[in-house]
Amino acid sequence: MGMSPMPRLFSDSPPGGSDWLPDLRPGAIVECMVRPALGLLLLLLSSASPSAAVEYRLRVSNLFDTSFAHYLDGKIGRGEGELALDRLERSLDGGLVPKGALLYDRILRPMPAEWAQGFKAIPARGEVTAAENGRRWEEVVWDGKPGERSVWLIAPPQSRDQEVIHLALKGKGSLRYHIPYTVSFSPRPAAAVSYPLHFLRFYGEKGNLWERYLSRSTALLEGIAAVVGVNENPSFGDWVYIVVEHPPGPTTFKAVVGWDRRRSADRSNLEGPGERD
Repeated sequence: MGMSPMPRLFSDSPPGGSDWLPDLRPGAIVECMVRPALGLLLLLLSSASPSAAVEYRLRVSNLFDTSFAHYLDGKIGRGEGELALDRLERSLDGGLVPKGALLYDRILRPMPAEWAQGFKAIPARGEVTAAENGRRWEEVVWDGKPGERSVWLIAPPQSRDQEVIHLALKGKGSLRYHIPYTVSFSPRPAAAVSYPLHFLRFYGEKGNLWERYLSRSTALLEGIAAVVGVNENPSFGDWVYIVVEHPPGPTTFKAVVGWDRRRSADRSNLEGPGERD
């Protein structure tokens, strides 16, 4: 009966070691321990480094009240996003909304840096492209970091159409209809809310507007919300603060605002009593 071969205790591989036995050269054991540790350290450092900037876009269109209402294809419900406005979005994207339906005197602009702190937002930067040459959207493009917040402002001058009646907002999902309800003492968070303009400006300049009030009343589940500042001077337009919370990837946000004459019959209104046409 033949004898079984004795198991080999050492490798015939060159001094660099083999796949089965450790490399027993001086310092080799230390090297094999240090290399994985360095790799882990580099991984931790890369994950802790600041995230790269992401490109975001915001498209805004301002329509007359009756022009906006033409695209309400269905029941608005409570006016809290129940109704999707796909036809309105397609018509604006395709330049099919008549030019006469748009208001061109209210320009989108970045929130001034000294007011951004009140919204716990970064100073917004970006060049706004006007709605012209067949386009029906104003558009601004900027770079930001996920998790940050930026705010964009519509502050129309003295105007015939001063009051915000309708809003449509698009973040992660569809363009949806909202009514900017006045916030009560026990607010239910919503994507469109309204406050007196002097109230927003006062606490915004103090720097605690968001943490004291807006954080309880404003919902950013879709990444976008609108805060309407109702102007106490009926001759001047309401202000619209468009709040964007930066998602992880590139996103195009959209907002459509429907405007009408101020409903209050204040004689200081240059156009007379705010009756609807």
